[in-house]
Amino acid sequence: MEEQCLVNAKYFNYPTASAFSVAGGHGGQTLFLLDGTVNMDPMSNVDLPLPFPDALQEFKVETSSLPANYGMAPGGVVNVVTKSGANEFHGGAFEFLRNYAFNARNFFAKERDSLKRSQFGGHLGGPILKNKLFFFGGYQGTYEKVSPAANTNYVATAVVLQGDFTAIASPACNNGKQITLKAPFVGNKVDPSLLAPVSQNLLKLIPTSTDPCGKPVYGIPSDNHENQFVAKVDWQINDRHSAFTRYFFTDYQHPPHFTDNLLTTSTDASAGLAGRVQTAVIGHTFTMSPTTVSVFRFGYTRSSMIRYLSSNVPTPTQLGANVYQQVNNYLNFNVSNYFGVACNNCNPGPWVSNNFHLSEDLTMIRGRHQISAGVNYVYS
Repeated sequence: MEEQCLVNAKYFNYPTASAFSVAGGHGGQTLFLLDGTVNMDPMSNVDLPLPFPDALQEFKVETSSLPANYGMAPGGVVNVVTKSGANEFHGGAFEFLRNYAFNARNFFAKERDSLKRSQFGGHLGGPILKNKLFFFGGYQGTYEKVSPAANTNYVATAVVLQGDFTAIASPACNNGKQITLKAPFVGNKVDPSLLAPVSQNLLKLIPTSTDPCGKPVYGIPSDNHENQFVAKVDWQINDRHSAFTRYFFTDYQHPPHFTDNLLTTSTDASAGLAGRVQTAVIGHTFTMSPTTVSVFRFGYTRSSMIRYLSSNVPTPTQLGANVYQQVNNYLNFNVSNYFGVACNNCNPGPWVSNNFHLSEDLTMIRGRHQISAGVNYVYS
């Protein structure tokens, strides 16, 4: 049940989101906090994207016997904190590169994989006013492109388009079984004038196969890129008060791939995906005394996942069928034991959510006792 829900949810989750099970809980029962505010997707209750490693200061995973302010997550809590600037300037840059040109061919593959992946970025932090005001900023870009030739279908051959089904109906193409077209057809041949115009228009967008049985092996290109930006400002107001604000922006783009081959629309990879997540937080810490601390957080998250289709995909009307279709550029059907066009989860759809989190925690140390009180308000 849980696995099926998560599979369905992936079509409106941010692509890098994952469900993590902690202490035997379900994958959607782990709470993620970023700088003290909730960093969750309310559609599926999994994590929203986190900043890249060079922008993170620390993280903590808590399981079992969780405090009351984490009561919404029975599984576990992952608390992540972003980096801050200091009195000295510190920065760095990085790049990780993978390219099929440098890889050996798999022994069992006909050719090398076509993966091209580059992950690069940098960060810088330092003082605006020494001992008072500090900044930190970072960026990471991830660009990936791959077109594995690992898809197989059965399509029309040149002779089939002329009405000759002799080869494709032979035992060699049907596991030793001879298929014979029924009357009035003779010799497994059909008069080309009897072929449906709508089918002929569709098959113009399906490449013909040179294999006698109409079996092509082809790749579905996948091209995606992600950009992450994080900016943070810390203010040491005085010895008792400190404040910070942080903004995190991540954008994922996976354009739909379709030119003149409808076979490339047969998987989820053919649908376009535009994902954007923005989170912002304001925090204030008040040290009332050496034994009493007040921590305030206000966070805002906006998650936008837009799935869309290529404008080149025709509708049944454009193919000549006398039907009305409300959704443009969406064509979905399967021919049994032959080929499929589009997929059940490639239809267009927007998922947008706005979320707010307000919290106040008061912690007191009294002798050998620690007392905590506070309030959490989460609006999704």
